[in-house]
Amino acid sequence: MIEIDSMWLFEAIEDHSGTVHFYLDRHTGEVLRISEMFESEEEQEETYGRMRAEPARWIEVEPMPSRDAFRVMEDFVRDLPEGEQKRTLNRALSWKKPFGNFKRALYEMPELKTAWHTYHDARIRRVAEEWLASEGIQAKLK
Repeated sequence: MIEIDSMWLFEAIEDHSGTVHFYLDRHTGEVLRISEMFESEEEQEETYGRMRAEPARWIEVEPMPSRDAFRVMEDFVRDLPEGEQKRTLNRALSWKKPFGNFKRALYEMPELKTAWHTYHDARIRRVAEEWLASEGIQAKLK
């Protein structure tokens, strides 16, 4: 069983920027992050060289589909008690750019922000665990 830094794996699962690629080392649990924005060509080549030397060790971590990420927000809102906060968050999800609107709305609701992060982190952990199992990787998320 390998240990994986959950912070990096969760980031990989949620990154929809298209500018960063994440790879998991099946042997050590290391998560590599490769981005033209942050690494020089030399650094990128070094990383890709490591991966080319032992390609079976590495698997790309694809982000979860954005519709699934949206569903996490919808499920959170659905489970809230009826009231102004629930209505506000539902409106935020119905407008263009729902992800940003949801975050901005939560910013005005600090008491819900903590509940959201707890809920969100548990859901992303489950997504990560399911993905690891589907890839036949036995891992402990730390």
